[in-house]
Amino acid sequence: MTVFEEATVFWSLVALLVALGLGFVLPPLLRGGRREPGAGPAGVNEGVYRDQLAELDADLQAGALTRDQYQTARTELAERLALELHPEPTPAAGSTAGASRRVAWAVVVVLPTLALALYLTLGDREALVAPRAPSAVEIADPPPALALDTAVDLPALEARVREKPDDGEGWFLLGREYVSLERPQDAVSAFEAATARLPDDARVWSGYAEALGLVSGGGLDGRPMEMVYRALDLDSQDEKALELAGIYHYQHGNYGQAAYYWRYLARLLPADSPLAREIAAAAADARSRARAAFEAEGAGSGVVTPPATAGEGPR
Repeated sequence: MTVFEEATVFWSLVALLVALGLGFVLPPLLRGGRREPGAGPAGVNEGVYRDQLAELDADLQAGALTRDQYQTARTELAERLALELHPEPTPAAGSTAGASRRVAWAVVVVLPTLALALYLTLGDREALVAPRAPSAVEIADPPPALALDTAVDLPALEARVREKPDDGEGWFLLGREYVSLERPQDAVSAFEAATARLPDDARVWSGYAEALGLVSGGGLDGRPMEMVYRALDLDSQDEKALELAGIYHYQHGNYGQAAYYWRYLARLLPADSPLAREIAAAAADARSRARAAFEAEGAGSGVVTPPATAGEGPR
């Protein structure tokens, strides 16, 4: 292939990549910020909540929930939906669309120009006209690829937060590692530091709740559950918060509500994962207990299945 042909191929590929980039950037701008159908003011998918409400109705009809448990779960669902919906006044549609179109045309001009300028400044222009001999570094054997699931280096994490005490993500990772090492008191201190720096991160609050529960011997009453509900307010799909909410209700004999949280969690997990199967089995057990308690109460026997111990929920 001649140098001219190589240059033609190169610039054709550049033009293709720029066109692909514009294809991702321009459609949202040209739409003028219109919301997708079925999404709430804050981008909330209301269909998810409708599905959960339908499941609650089905559980009530099947006897898996008492009327009081049904009303409690319905109220919690409504409160989470209300907290996620925060409508804000939007500018007039015409002005928004016009501004978006102007930005789109600016991007059409700026993006290719910027890409060309960066290449001319940082790229290897001589590579288009002359072959380049490989360097000694390129000839040497490449380093082995890093494993995706490497072991956590606890001393490195501790050094990281000492050097950067405002690193909220570092404190969160340190707290999670302390939990896995069964050092709950240290985990509480780490999560406390993480919540001060990442107050809107649901993972931090649910991790904090778990650590406090471990310190208290597995109970979640009081502050731990306050943190669980705060995590769910921030992210209704936080997996740790859903797991802990199910454990809390299971411990207190509210099996219908435990099944509600765990069934929702099981749908969020990969279907073939061991954790998903464990959570689904726990949800089925909780639902069976709820139905048995409902039937016993309906028969007037006065026999209600006693609350489970702290170790019976999923971990």
